[in-house]
Amino acid sequence: FNLDAEGRFTLFNRAAEALSGYRREEMLGRPYTDLFCAEYHDGIANLLAQVRSERSRPYEVELQAKDGERIPVEVRLAPLYRDGQGIGVQVIARDIRERKQLEQMREDFIASVSHDLRTPLASITGFTEVLLSEAPGPLTEVQQEFLDIIAQSGERLLKLVNQILDVSKLDSGRFELHPAPVELRPMVESLVDQVRPLATKKQIALEVELAPDLPTITADPDRLERVLTNLLSNAVKFTPEGGSVRVRLTRNGESVRCEVSDTGIGIPPEDLPHLFERFRRASNVQKRRIKGTGLGLYISKAIVEAHGGEIGVESRLGEGTTFWFTLPIGEDGRDR
Repeated sequence: FNLDAEGRFTLFNRAAEALSGYRREEMLGRPYTDLFCAEYHDGIANLLAQVRSERSRPYEVELQAKDGERIPVEVRLAPLYRDGQGIGVQVIARDIRERKQLEQMREDFIASVSHDLRTPLASITGFTEVLLSEAPGPLTEVQQEFLDIIAQSGERLLKLVNQILDVSKLDSGRFELHPAPVELRPMVESLVDQVRPLATKKQIALEVELAPDLPTITADPDRLERVLTNLLSNAVKFTPEGGSVRVRLTRNGESVRCEVSDTGIGIPPEDLPHLFERFRRASNVQKRRIKGTGLGLYISKAIVEAHGGEIGVESRLGEGTTFWFTLPIGEDGRDR
């Protein structure tokens, strides 16, 4: 269908009639807001303003059919001209109901399998910890070594399962936060202690700088731990032996800022704009064949932004990298 400069229908073809249930005569002269669901009106208005000179990218919206059904469609917009003057926009809408159903089936399957994996994994890691504690009895050196391998492999697999679950929830719009008061100092100190064994093994110095005025913030503690753990483990992983990793937390007005800096391999400038995209990994990391899924930073960005914060990175190739993020303090921090 076509829209004039005022956003009113000037053409409504048979495919549009079949999709929406409206007849051509019913729609001509009416505004696009009469067809598309209300929550997409502003987005479509922005698209109409941007598309005066070039085609738009595909954009997913929902239209409301005559019988009330909400129909997901992918729209592309292109400007219309007459005698060199822009007279409106052509809209091509593609029915994506079947695609959405398949995506939902895939997401449900992934979520189901991931949940089913977590139960036996929890048992494996839990009983391994019991054995490593030597509560059932003393271990030989070989037994200790084998159990350490089991524990590390279980942790890696559990991390991967959690990442798959998070991506599935992000894709389906079911990614939720469970805010609670969070004391940053003990959380950071505990997470630093968790990466300390690997840092010690690589002779990497761990430095922690926590401002004395750090407030209690309102955040999802599990999600926040996920972000910090990802940044810390990456810093240690990509820093060569003898280097250093620094964690710094400061308060800045109504927000807190966390920086995780390392003296590692750095990130090529051309990779920086894409680093928080799904499955993206820096090119020098791939060349070194360092293992990873390319999901950690993508999920970290989603978590930080869901809290109303920002995340970014600064890096110099061969010198090191600083990842940073900010979070609003929230009611708990202001009250205190």
